[in-house]
Amino acid sequence: MQKIFRLFSTMLLISILFSATACDNAELDKESTSEIDKLNELSQNYIEMGDFDEAIEYARKATELDPKNSVAWNNLGSAFLSKGDSAKAIEYLNKSTELNPKFEVAWNNIGLAYNNKGDYDEAIKFYQKAIELNPQYGMAFNNIGLAYENKGDRDEAINFYRKAVDISPKEADIWNNLGNAYFAKGEYLKALDFYNKALELKPTNEVYRKNRDSAQSMLEN
Repeated sequence: MQKIFRLFSTMLLISILFSATACDNAELDKESTSEIDKLNELSQNYIEMGDFDEAIEYARKATELDPKNSVAWNNLGSAFLSKGDSAKAIEYLNKSTELNPKFEVAWNNIGLAYNNKGDYDEAIKFYQKAIELNPQYGMAFNNIGLAYENKGDRDEAINFYRKAVDISPKEADIWNNLGNAYFAKGEYLKALDFYNKALELKPTNEVYRKNRDSAQSMLEN
């Protein structure tokens, strides 16, 4: 009986990127700008640590001090996205793009929110908007790949993962996703190669190691 291996995908939320903090309101004085920068940085740090309630608290304070700060609204939306509240995430991320239509990170994050809602076609539209603004946005290409994989189109997913690694060859998560796509197609040797590339970048990552071992086991059967 053939063994069934559980593959571990890179979660979309890991792909949330943050811009450097910036003040969009020229009317604020230096002291206020410095405080907002600190609040934005704290919010981003708490998102990365997984403490989303704290992230929301600091992001809200930043938006209250400067309602025109697009980074603060992006952080607030990203924190709600990380908590699984896609509706609130979209509301606040839309506010960020209204304030700064060229903020590709916020457009990408709106795509993540729609992906979490299962609306993959809508998600792809927002990822593509992010790429229009920044053609070197590797993780946006990765996210399109994940959306196509969710839609069951692995060949198209692979096309976008390959574009992503061409742009961002040091992003281990993309190599892992590429390996998963080939594993699902039964091309275990290719999958193994891509899992190994992910492990070269992050040798202690247990997700990549388990996927590598699964591909190796399939080749040995």
